[in-house]
Amino acid sequence: MELYEKLYQLRKKSGFTQSELAEKLGISRQTVSNWELGTSVPPSKRLIEISKLYQVPIDYLLNEPKAEPLDTSSLDKSILSTEH
Repeated sequence: MELYEKLYQLRKKSGFTQSELAEKLGISRQTVSNWELGTSVPPSKRLIEISKLYQVPIDYLLNEPKAEPLDTSSLDKSILSTEH
């Protein structure tokens, strides 16, 4: 899930309107809208405030879930070798 999707879901889950969130953060409603549309990204200062407001780690906001490791057991081992 992308940052803008997380921001939207967290706001909805918390029951805030864009205007209410904007007021809490001291920004415009349009700024919140842009974050949720993915047309802009909150600066680090705002990410810290959002993290505290929603009580989620910044790591949750910024990082995608770890992908499953690639199963290389069926691959030709010579392809994976760093020695050529």
